[in-house]
Amino acid sequence: MRRKILHIILIASMLMSLMPAMAMAEPLTMYQPFELEGIPLVQFSDMEYPSDEHSAQLTNVDMFEMGGVPVIVAPPSAGASPVLYKLDPTTLQVTDQYTLGVPSGYDKYGKTILDNNGNIYTLVGYNNTEENPDKVVLKIYQISPLTFQVAGTAEIKGGLANMTDEQRMQQSISKPFVGGNGTMEYLNGKIYINIGKEGFKDNSGVVHQANMNYTVDCATMTANFGIDGEFNYVSHSLNQKMLIDGNKVVTVDHGDALPSRSLLLTVFDGGAPITKNIMDMPLGGFGDNNTGLTVTGLEATSSHYWITGTSRENWDNSEPPAAGLNRNKNIFLIKVDKNTLSVQTNWIYAAASNRFDYAVKEPRLVDLGNGKLFLMFTRLSYVTTHTRYAVINSDGTISRNDNYALQAPSPTSIQPILLGNDILVLGKTSDIRGNLIKINVTDPLAAVLVPSSQSLPQPEEQFSLTPGETYYFNVASAANKVIGTINPNLPDASLTYTPFTYAGTINGYNLDYTTRGKTT
Repeated sequence: MRRKILHIILIASMLMSLMPAMAMAEPLTMYQPFELEGIPLVQFSDMEYPSDEHSAQLTNVDMFEMGGVPVIVAPPSAGASPVLYKLDPTTLQVTDQYTLGVPSGYDKYGKTILDNNGNIYTLVGYNNTEENPDKVVLKIYQISPLTFQVAGTAEIKGGLANMTDEQRMQQSISKPFVGGNGTMEYLNGKIYINIGKEGFKDNSGVVHQANMNYTVDCATMTANFGIDGEFNYVSHSLNQKMLIDGNKVVTVDHGDALPSRSLLLTVFDGGAPITKNIMDMPLGGFGDNNTGLTVTGLEATSSHYWITGTSRENWDNSEPPAAGLNRNKNIFLIKVDKNTLSVQTNWIYAAASNRFDYAVKEPRLVDLGNGKLFLMFTRLSYVTTHTRYAVINSDGTISRNDNYALQAPSPTSIQPILLGNDILVLGKTSDIRGNLIKINVTDPLAAVLVPSSQSLPQPEEQFSLTPGETYYFNVASAANKVIGTINPNLPDASLTYTPFTYAGTINGYNLDYTTRGKTT
């Protein structure tokens, strides 16, 4: 059951006739493509943070293109064999679904990707709180795209025998996928992995969180530590990003301790990795997981790497407001020259120093394949949730739109994908439900909310109104019920035209999926 409550500046509680000041566009309609029964689309990491503003979202859903067809992969419930949903490229309705042969019973879902031959690889994790170095903590399943059954399995154990104190921190796993799902990419017959995890206790009994790198040989399905034997250690790695750039493996880690409190860019190119601190943490202290920063996107063009995220620090270094200190209100876009690793920071969305009434969430970068990038993010206020965007041109200039008012679902860490001239986005409307949104990148303002075979009926709004516009109540029939004297200085003392400003809609309440189809 779902109700929408009309929010207006003028306090009124009686039923009245409305006279719009201008013609209105038809309201957008949301649709439900699928839902998971016992596991959320995304969830926060179980790492301890002072605020969820700094926590990387763990996603239980992956979305990618497979043979020209968009697919969604997700376990329907915790620890269940993931299901691959094939969607119609035009309508995005689910046409087929296949249960992958991944055995159930794992503790955490990690990632699913494709290699260049169409083979599917799924990464899952197992908790190891007993700190057993021989226990398998990560499994990478190679899955046939024809039968959807397992063709091979790589296993990674909890640690080494007789580890040193340093190895217990760096090369052991007691809990996988802590501080982000991590990332997994394919290149030249190998799978590269960069995850966040908790290690074994050190000699003083302290558990450390850090990143961890692995390489899987797809022919033999064997796994080895590091990226082709090289490793970039980042302790308190609050999120991890990775991409393939030609024959290079490029990572970005959100680090809050060693080797520095910064976003650390690492380029693996066959020899010793090259590292670069590209942004220091604006808030907090060494290792307290309070950074005032998130990193949510990494992409590459011909000459630059691009990194985006949110920051709580004011872009102009002015004093922060007295309220709303736990909100990230600024979006950065860092441009790194591939040859020199020189850094330029651009502020795509920058808050005034006295603003505290909104937040920005989950900026995402999508490579348009023509030298341009599409950056989209969500701005949340007390009343509305809007998606906004910027187009990053090949010369580094930025075209942006701060007034794009697509009412969208809540942002998630699920990476959007490009389908021809359309970007497909999956946002969430509740923990287990999501909406697919299709945006045409030739005309980004023309957003299309796509119906599916599992669409939910939605109650219609009584009126089609635009936030910020002025409308009028006709309350003349109630004029004789006013207690006291009507102010003669009103624009219309007869109360036939009583103005108000429409400020948007909110969900009064939204119950779980068991109320599907109930609109009253």
